[in-house]
Amino acid sequence: EGLLGAAEYFLTCSNIPTGGEIHSFCMCPGGVIIPAVHSEGELNTNGMSFSLRNHKYGNAGLVATFEPAEYGSDAGPLSGVRFQQYWEQLAYKTGGGDFVCPAQPADDFVYERSKSRELEGSYPRGRRYTDLATILPEKLVKGLRHALPVFDRSMPGFASGFGTLHAVETRCSSPVRITRNPETRESLNVKGLYPAGEGAGYAGGIVSAALDGIHSAAAIIGRFAPVV
Repeated sequence: EGLLGAAEYFLTCSNIPTGGEIHSFCMCPGGVIIPAVHSEGELNTNGMSFSLRNHKYGNAGLVATFEPAEYGSDAGPLSGVRFQQYWEQLAYKTGGGDFVCPAQPADDFVYERSKSRELEGSYPRGRRYTDLATILPEKLVKGLRHALPVFDRSMPGFASGFGTLHAVETRCSSPVRITRNPETRESLNVKGLYPAGEGAGYAGGIVSAALDGIHSAAAIIGRFAPVV
């Protein structure tokens, strides 16, 4: 007991028929899935691990890319935010409110089966069996049904009934970008503002956000307190 560390994985599937790739994101060994919500009537999930990383479940987001042209008829700089909100509101309504999470065993999703059964998982607000194909973008449904069997060949059981898909996680990267000067890193229209990291649209995770912050800090230091 205690000889093995917490299990970790990173999975990716390229050449998705619908375009791009699908990959696992922010894998949380021995972690839990939680609601990460800031607006009424919306549901977005996230993952976390406690310091010991010893929970019986692990979790990761599964990420696909959507281009602005795929947001629908909505237009404008915040169209990505509204696209995001649409799916979060749909997930909330489908769960029945109170932040119950729509969920489905991975094998039922892949093989297009819909038969209500008990669901396991770490999400603390409960799960409602849902045919996830009815509440996710068609592009994502097709992509996941292609990618999950590929992941299962690398990690047998990944796309089986032992895995439970929870919907929906929409916040792996910002749907907007605050424009900045590429050299000074200063905002193009607000003097003294230095957009950086994930929320500003320049990163897609903890490490890339940290690196972007380092580069921005170096640019600011070089401008105002250069090393002589």
